[in-house]
Parts: sequence; C-alpha cells; structure tokens
Amino acid sequence: MDSNSTGFYCLQPLAVKKKIKDLYGFRQETERVLQEADNDCFFDDIDKLITKSISWEVIDGQQRLTTMYILLKLLDASSEPYTIEYETRLDSKLFLRDILSKNDADADENIDYRHMYDALKVARQWFVTNDPENNKGLRTRMLDTLRSRVKFIWYESVGENPIKVFTRLNIGKIALTNAELIKASLLNKSNYLQYSTENINAIQVEIANKWDEIEYALQNDEFWLFLKSKTKDGPRIDFLFEIIKEQDLFSIRKQIDEEQYSNIIGNDRYSVYRYFATSMEYFRREKKLAERLSDIWMTVVSLYETFVEWFNDQDYYHLIGFLIWNCEESKISKGSKLIELYQVWKESDKFKFKSHVKEQIKDVLKIDKNSLNTLHFERDKAKIRKILLLHNLCTVMASQEIQQDKYQLHVFYKFPFHIFKRETWNVEHIDSATTNDLKSTKEQKAWARAALYALGEKCTDKMRQQINDLLKIRDRAKYDNFDQLYEDVELILPKVDSLSDGMESEDNERMHPWNLTLLDEGTNKAYKNSIFSVKRSFVVYKEKGYHCFLGDDGVVQIDEKKAIAFVPPCTKQVFMKYYTPEANNLLAWGKKDSENYLKDILEKLKPFLKP
Repeated sequence: MDSNSTGFYCLQPLAVKKKIKDLYGFRQETERVLQEADNDCFFDDIDKLITKSISWEVIDGQQRLTTMYILLKLLDASSEPYTIEYETRLDSKLFLRDILSKNDADADENIDYRHMYDALKVARQWFVTNDPENNKGLRTRMLDTLRSRVKFIWYESVGENPIKVFTRLNIGKIALTNAELIKASLLNKSNYLQYSTENINAIQVEIANKWDEIEYALQNDEFWLFLKSKTKDGPRIDFLFEIIKEQDLFSIRKQIDEEQYSNIIGNDRYSVYRYFATSMEYFRREKKLAERLSDIWMTVVSLYETFVEWFNDQDYYHLIGFLIWNCEESKISKGSKLIELYQVWKESDKFKFKSHVKEQIKDVLKIDKNSLNTLHFERDKAKIRKILLLHNLCTVMASQEIQQDKYQLHVFYKFPFHIFKRETWNVEHIDSATTNDLKSTKEQKAWARAALYALGEKCTDKMRQQINDLLKIRDRAKYDNFDQLYEDVELILPKVDSLSDGMESEDNERMHPWNLTLLDEGTNKAYKNSIFSVKRSFVVYKEKGYHCFLGDDGVVQIDEKKAIAFVPPCTKQVFMKYYTPEANNLLAWGKKDSENYLKDILEKLKPFLKP
C-alpha cells in the first residue's frame, strides 16, 4: 500500500459466530448482577458482562488471523494484538503468545507449532533482506499501516451451522495438493541460502522443468495405467511422493517414536506433505538442508526415470505390469512392490533383474504344469484369472519377439493395460458350463444362423430352405425337421467331440482352464448361457466396437451405442479357433480345441511354472 494514500486495504473475509466462552460462569455472573446492581447502572453492568463473556468462533479465516498475529508480534514484541485459542491443540495459544522466544526444537513438538514458526522465520528473513539495519523506518511504517489501514471484511453468522457456512464459503475453491505444497518447498529460495543467487535460479529452473516433464508424462493414461488402476484428475506426480512416504525412504520413523510420528504425519489428505516437511526439518537441524533437498528430488527423478524405462521395454512392461495388476487384484500395496523392484533394479544388472521379476511371478502363481490342469472354475477363479491374463501377456511378448526379428521394430504391439483396466473382466466358459441340447426354438434359430455362416458354399439348397423355414416361425412354435437338419449339417462340417459334463462338478471338463477365457463383464452378461457360435458373434462385434445383446428371437442385436473395441488377444484367438490350425467346425468348441488351447497356455507360461 502506498504510504501517501488515505484509503485502507481489505483482506479476505473472516466468517465468525458469536459464542459464550463459559456458559456456566456467565449464568452465575448474571445472577450476581441481578442481585447486586441498582436500577441506574443495571444495563451498563449487563452490557459489560456480555462483552467480557463473549468470544468469536472463527468459521473461516484462522490462517489469516494467525499470520497477522505473528507479523504484529514481530513488529511490536511488547504488545498483545489479540488472543487466539485453537480447538484441536489448546497449547498452541501459549506457543503463539511466546513465539518470539521459540526455536526449531520447540517447533518440532507438533505440526501446528512448526507451521507457525516457519511463518515467523520467513517474516524475519524478509526484514533482514529488505531492511537489514532498520534505518529506513520500514518496521514502524508497516506496523502503523497494519494497525490503522488494513481491515478484515467481517461476516457474522447468526443461527447457522458453522460447518455448513464453511462449506458454502469455500465451495468451488481448489485445494492445494500434496505435490504443489512439496513443490513450493523445493523451490523456496530460503532453503538454498548458502548458494549464490545465480545458482539458486539454476536449481529452481531445473526442478521446475523436470517437474513439468514428469507431470506431463504421467498425464498420459497409457503410462499412468501401467502404474495405477484408475485414472485421476489433477496432478499425478503426487503418486511418486506417496510411495516414498509409504516406504519411508528417508527413515523418519527411525528418528522419532511411533506415537510422535503418528501425531505429526497423521493420515489425512496432507499426510504426504507433512512427511516431506518433517523430513526437511530433520535435514535442517543437520545443517544439510540444501543437500538433502537434492536427495529428495533426485529420488523422485530416479523413480520416474526407472518407471519410464520399464514402460518402454517390451518385457519389463508386460511382466512388471502383471505384478502391479496382481497387487491391485490381491489388495497388496503397489508402492511396496514398486519400491522393492526399484531397489533390486538399482542394485543388479538387467539379466539378474529380469530373473528376479520372473521369480516374483512364479511366487504369484504358485503352480506347476500338473496342478494347472486341476484348477477349477468354482474353486480357483482368482488364480485362473491371473493365468489367463499372463497367457495374454506372454502371447503378446512372443508375437513381439517375432515381429522385432523380422521388422527390426522396437515395439510392434503392447498389451493395452490402459484399456484393460477400464473394464471389469470375468473368467468365462468358452463352451457353455452346461450342455445346451437346443430344445427351444430360440436356441435352434441361433444355431441355424451360425450353421448357415459355417457351411458357406457347402450349404445345399435344401438345407438353406430348411434354415429359412426355421427362422421364419415364431419362437414358441415347434420346427419338426430340426433333428434331421442338425444331422445333415453335422455330416458336412468336421466332427467336434464335445467336452464332458461329468457326473460331479470336479469331473466336468467345462470347468477347467482349457475351457475358460477372459471376457469383459458387459459382454459376458449379455450373451448369458449361449452356444459357442453365438458367443463367437458377440466377440466379433465387440472387437468392431459394438454393444450387443441377445434379442428375444435369438438374434444377436447391435446396440447403436459404441463400446471399447478391445478383446484380449487370447480371447479372440479362442473364438477364432487359432489354436486349431486345421479346418474345424465353427459351431462348437470341442476336445481337440481344448487340448490345443491348453498346450499353448503351458508353452507360453513355462518360464513361470514351478518345476
């Protein structure tokens, strides 16, 4: 504010609510006044009593009031600008009152003291820089300005819930994130006072530029969903600081007891920032703050660059991507797994690291060749889901290896985790879990359409006419010639030996991995317990980007709404019968198909099976 101006400056509003400090004491004092006061001074006494008994509950503006108090106290140590009491930590009132005599050790008792004391240090440093010898009268002019020409806008809430008032006043404001608060600390000039101005500027530019590079990279969902399970609005660099805090890479827990650590760090949305703020305070006491800030930042950069290298490597991307996905699936901390892998990565060569990752996957699966065959849909669904995903990843890696040798391309195709993680995936039967005897006309129609497609040029005029006759009748009507049509078609198409139902659940061949695949939940629910040929149609349309549903007449209907056009490669190969190279019947999934499918699973997963 210009010292020659005559106006005043308004700070942001304070929202307050009138409150009786001691209701019981107020009642006693009121009774005393009623008994002792005479008529001439009764109202004056009551007015004084009310003024003395009332305090103001600050709904919004506590930080502004605290900062203003610290500044006024610094400018005039002999005065007491006003008193503030804090609901959560009552001792903070005393700390604030005596703040000019406090030191760093006093401030480390809790995070509130630390914030207050840091604000005082910033103010002191500002005066040292701008008025080192106090010969310009700067402090006097500023104190006069603050006392006489700076005002708060005052909003008194009457008869309202304070929490609702606070929410209403702050709605629409964007809260600072942990990363933004940490960034401010990393870029704070006062943390690098031993360096020249030129060097400080160079450090700030370097951190700011790298920070933007990291944030920009993490905003790419393909990279982000390799590391995480869900997209996130706002800054994503927080994630790197979160895993450092989770694993306590700077060993703060070792320096203070568990209770004190819990009190200081907390577990709210800003616990990550407080972890780093506390780390910096310990570094400051060691007189090595600038060097340790460099350690913090280099750890963040090293983590990021390691993750980028994994993301860009064909094998690491798929194998580590599987381990990260398994953490999400098994409710295990991703941070722990990433830090564990990161530390092995830093301490070993790439050959040893890849061996370590493969051993980690073996520990996840915990199966050998023989036990894989005994896995059962009802009992081992979670483990089967892991096997099926890993089969997809190994299939992509094997294809990539071939294409890389042929075309000398770094990356030909990568499994799209960023798409896969956007949907819910079911372990689904390829051939229906129970035998479909095609008794209903609706099921017969679905089979007939698939038969027409499968026969192609082999379809005789008689068969075509029979199929058309069947498709024209109502769903509840009976087509008398279906059994004969079925036999005629079976004579032309290659024979498929059906999978056995088995007398018991364990004997049902349809319940084992060779008859299971990954399918998105929407498609799975849509085609219900359909025959193989109908499921195949759903998968074909799905990859074209269509939502499908099974109509009342048994026809696969296409919804106008578009779907994510992703079918896992092995699911597509199952329904296209890639695993059975010789000519085959596309109407059904049989034993030969299952044997070939299982053979491919065992071949691809061989490096990850126990001996």
